Formats: sequence, C-alpha cells, structure tokens
Amino acid sequence: MLENIIPLYLNWSFWNVVILFVTLGILVWYTIETHRIAKQSIETNLRPVILRSGFIKNWDDIKYKTIKGILTGTPISFTVLKNIATSISGFVVINGYQYTLLFGCQISSDGKSTSYLPSWGWIKPDNAIYAIFDKKSGVKTTKPNQIVINYEDIQENKFHTIEDKNWKQKSFKGKIV
Repeated sequence: MLENIIPLYLNWSFWNVVILFVTLGILVWYTIETHRIAKQSIETNLRPVILRSGFIKNWDDIKYKTIKGILTGTPISFTVLKNIATSISGFVVINGYQYTLLFGCQISSDGKSTSYLPSWGWIKPDNAIYAIFDKKSGVKTTKPNQIVINYEDIQENKFHTIEDKNWKQKSFKGKIV
C-alpha cells in the first residue's frame, strides 16, 4: 500500500513545482508590464505637445519682413497644447531650402518690436509662440517642404513635431537635427 502512495505523492510534488514556477513567471511578467505602463503613463502626462496654429494656404504664403525690428506679415504661430515645453528650436524647409526658425512671443516684445531667438527657453501650456526665419540664411537641402519643432518636457525628454508638405502634423519622441 505504501508503494502506491509514494509515486502519487512524487507526481503531485512535480506538478506543484511546475505550477509554482508558472505562477512565478506570470508574476514577474505582470510586474514588468505594470512598470512599463506606469513609466509610459508618467511620460504621457508630462509630455508637452506643440502644434502649428493658424491657416496657411500654400508654402509660398509664408512671407514676412523685418524692417528695423518691426515685423510686417504674419509669423508662423505655434501653440503649446499640454504641459510646459522647454528648449524649443526648429526649422522650416521651403522649396529646397532649410531655414532655422527664430522664436519670439509676448515676453520678448516691448510693444514696438519683438526679439526673435534661434532657441526659446520655455513656455506654458495654452500659450502661443511665434517663429520667423531669415530668407537669406537658407541652406540647400533635398528634404521635402516641412516644419519641424524640437522641444523637451521638464524632465529633459526630447520630442518633435513635424508638419509635412500636405500640412499634416505629427508628434514623436526624440529630436530631429
């Protein structure tokens, strides 16, 4: 009788160990996935989004001049839609030439003229920032017409928004140089 019980006990012991290791594997996988989702959620909640605002009919409509610090024409306008954006920079490609964008907003204006800089420190959500470029400073490129904005969140994670030649805007993680 004892001989019949021992093999049964050993058999149950084997399956208990198998079930224990499968459970352990599932718990480890669950922990890793929970950590990944938490990290992604933090990134999503901190991530700023900058999109161009306003209407541009075609690429040749992006025109303006500065005469003695006074701007004529309408600069390209961007809106920070979510969270604080820092280290804002970018470029525009128009008809085979790439131009560095120069940024300014109400803070850099004295009422008569606005200072424009190649990089902007930070801006709060639901605020606009304006960009111009110097037509004389274009560099020949094979890139298609596009507007690219690079920026960071407050934890220095890098993001960029690209508006393609068909005026479609998409935001991505990482920086485009």
